Amino acid sequence: MMLTEVVFDGSVYSLEARTLNPATVTGCKPCRVTKRLLAEGKLPAGLDPRLSFTRVLTLDGESVIVVGEVAKVHEKLFGRKSRLLLG
Repeated sequence: MMLTEVVFDGSVYSLEARTLNPATVTGCKPCRVTKRLLAEGKLPAGLDPRLSFTRVLTLDGESVIVVGEVAKVHEKLFGRKSRLLLG
């Protein structure tokens, strides 16, 4: 599934298209740190300040930060049929 990832190369943040296999995703949770970076102007210019970010966790222990609210990212990965458990 194609998502927009927030990437940090050591000095600059950028946005890149990222494909994730839903079968490897173990969880999704809000990423408040990235939201703070947006408010501080450290993310690419022109982004809507109302944007939300989600940390997607994978089976191999990778943590990927993507643009979007948790529910929307979950729906994009798994469709509407699966249930999202909050808490």
